[in-house]
Amino acid sequence: MSETILQPGEKIKPEITKEEVISIIERNYEVSIFEISELVSYDDRNFLITDRSGSKFVFKMLNKLDSKFPSHIDAQNQMMLYLQSKAINCPSPLYNKGGELVTKVILTTADGQEIVSLARLLTYIPGVTLNKVQYTTKVFIQVGELIATLTNALENFHHDGIMKYDKIWRLDSSIKALDFAYAVKDDHRRNLSVMALEKFQEVVIPQIDHLAKSPIHGDLNELNIIVQETKNADMGFGIIDFGDAHFSCTVFDLAVAMCYMIMECEITTPLDAGGYVLAGFLKHRSLTTLEYSLLKICICARLSQSLILGNFAYVYDGNEYALTTSKKGWPLLEVIWNTPDSEIYSKWQEITNSISRGR
Repeated sequence: MSETILQPGEKIKPEITKEEVISIIERNYEVSIFEISELVSYDDRNFLITDRSGSKFVFKMLNKLDSKFPSHIDAQNQMMLYLQSKAINCPSPLYNKGGELVTKVILTTADGQEIVSLARLLTYIPGVTLNKVQYTTKVFIQVGELIATLTNALENFHHDGIMKYDKIWRLDSSIKALDFAYAVKDDHRRNLSVMALEKFQEVVIPQIDHLAKSPIHGDLNELNIIVQETKNADMGFGIIDFGDAHFSCTVFDLAVAMCYMIMECEITTPLDAGGYVLAGFLKHRSLTTLEYSLLKICICARLSQSLILGNFAYVYDGNEYALTTSKKGWPLLEVIWNTPDSEIYSKWQEITNSISRGR
């Protein structure tokens, strides 16, 4: 059993008050806090910090599973610093008073257990999350371009900490979400998500050795992409939350981003949004025939993975943030799953051809 894989019924979020967070930060960093507010998070505890000069930071306390693997945390830190050197807008980890990028915090639970939580203070990326902007086909294309730029940059990043790190949110570990499917009480929805995950296992996993590999972000959703207005009214983009970064199939980052943009789309047929993301991606990077052919099932698997784990987190932890996917996700999974591959790929090809001609 992997220590990094969430087990059914396991609670992993750090238990801590804002007052304790303030004390930890001011004890370990050269920061005098003026204001603190908690940000939404799935497994960790994230706090937006404003100091007395008006500068903003994010203090991130990791869950007890991720805190067991400091090499992976170091990999995240080094990945962010590397991407900044490649002109990709993302947070920077800051050194504590001891000259370290990670601070070890000992927490005591309600039942007296001592839990280690690794914490970091990160620079704040100003702007709004992608889900707060008005979606247009141009935005979806720009998201695709952002993913391609990130993918191209990460190809040359190396760190041992991401090589064998296992986590239930990895797309190639999506079959493990079946252990949590009992939390989905609707029989039809549960069966549909199980079918999608089993199909991924049957179709994609045997092809793993034939797919290009590289470090990937792992969770390029609408809450992990920051949008900033620029002087010429265009949008600038940033990427946050590298907690799921790992070494895997390069195409998975594109598939995950397409999945979430399809869910976000309200301006056209949702599946078309995936086509526009793909079109933007293909402006800067090509796909092999195999990678292209696996996009649909990868999208269905990610959607099923997110729906099952989100439902579990809500039922057993009361985490309403975990239901972000559910409202649109279940109907969309039904639509994507039941739409013939030929129809989906034909539409995506039509969109990508149109965008390519309009360059």
